Amino acid sequence: MSIEPTTGIVVSALVVSAAFCVAGALRWRNKLDYRLGQATWDLSQSWASNLAAVGSILGTLVAVSGALPQADLTLTAIVLSVFFAALVILGPLTYTALQAAIGPDGTVLEGAVWAFLVSSGLTLWAAIGEAETAAAFFVNLPLKLPQAIVWLFVAVVGLAVLMLLRYGWLSMGVIVKLAEPKVAAADRKVPLESWRLI
Repeated sequence: MSIEPTTGIVVSALVVSAAFCVAGALRWRNKLDYRLGQATWDLSQSWASNLAAVGSILGTLVAVSGALPQADLTLTAIVLSVFFAALVILGPLTYTALQAAIGPDGTVLEGAVWAFLVSSGLTLWAAIGEAETAAAFFVNLPLKLPQAIVWLFVAVVGLAVLMLLRYGWLSMGVIVKLAEPKVAAADRKVPLESWRLI
């Protein structure tokens, strides 16, 4: 039984990002219920989110431009690009939706570390999936490039994924250090520090 390439990309990216988040949950198991402030996005520092978003846009543009020689490749590129773009949006939305209103007047939002890990997992799933998609299309396109160039591109994408995971792990550690123990809603006088999406 063989796995269809699109399914392989989606599932392998999911498995890697899920394993990564499980490792984070084990590492920070004593802080899973700790609280974080609101998430922010920073163009210069939210690299995983940026990579996935740009990859989704470029994948869709390449697909609709007619650059792909086969109709099934075009449809696959569009479907994967839209799917991973949705995950980029779903990541921070998940954290935001799982926040709780606290403070004396109930106007301060904060979320749990476990929700941050789920959000980060969705973002990493999107970024890894976009990188895998780029490599898969480059390998499968009938380009007139030397095989060495094709495999060099695949190696660069593989290195980029490893660096992305390293960046994600370091960033998640820094963000979890900002977390504070859960307190009664009325006891939180000052909002928790905001943090950047990975």
